[in-house]
Amino acid sequence: MVPMFLVNGECSVTGKQLFGTMVFTSKCQKAFVKSNEQYELDLSAVITVVPIQPYADCSEVHKAHPDLPSSIYTITLWNTNSRAEVVCDMDTDGGGWTVFQHRVNGSVDFYRNFSSYENGFGSLHGEFWLGLSLMHEMTSHTTNELRIDIQRANGSLGYVVYPKFRIEAAPTYILRIGNKTDYGGISSTSVDSFTDTGYGGAVDMAFTTFDRDNDLIVENCALLYHGAWWYHSCYKYANLNGDYVTPGTDSNNAIKFDSMTSLKTSRLMFRTA
Repeated sequence: MVPMFLVNGECSVTGKQLFGTMVFTSKCQKAFVKSNEQYELDLSAVITVVPIQPYADCSEVHKAHPDLPSSIYTITLWNTNSRAEVVCDMDTDGGGWTVFQHRVNGSVDFYRNFSSYENGFGSLHGEFWLGLSLMHEMTSHTTNELRIDIQRANGSLGYVVYPKFRIEAAPTYILRIGNKTDYGGISSTSVDSFTDTGYGGAVDMAFTTFDRDNDLIVENCALLYHGAWWYHSCYKYANLNGDYVTPGTDSNNAIKFDSMTSLKTSRLMFRTA
């Protein structure tokens, strides 16, 4: 755990390791000396050491430090007390979003097995999937909302927000969400189909990959459509972990959400409601 140093018994100097930098309050600078371009603590000025309250998600980071930019931050999980790096979107709709899927150019193959989706893959600096196990722990402790942002081949944008977002525990990682609360640039029909409890919906469904068939048809939807998703009887509009092909391509296997043509980018994220 990162320490907080109390200097002269009156002010604090916090080394925010989770932000990748050391941040010091100005009135405590006297407790530090500059040496080789680094700040070092003058131990004679230290009276006691106490722990910093860890942050469990990007919402907590944003509430505590509202001026921090969108970036990669280290969080401490509430249950296992383990640390994880996550991408925090501090700009969109008030900020505080933890990004769990990002696709922009096809540089990362998303046609992966169940273990990969459970543990996460890709690069937080580019395309990635955060991991179902981590998502479960992060969403099981709070009430959350899900936001999906898409960009089409022509550059047009769309988004939708769903309340009551939660990922259930292993081994199925069932998706829980409520009906949309906000959307734009996407038809109501397609955003409503995502929460349909019938054909094409994802709500209350277990996660399916090509080696773990949890959908409701005899065939494996992930195999049929080269993806990995909370498939029901496969899908109607949403296949956001499908193949990344040339944006605007008409393909059943492609990454898409609101039409039969492939998207240019997608981003899925959640925050405490």
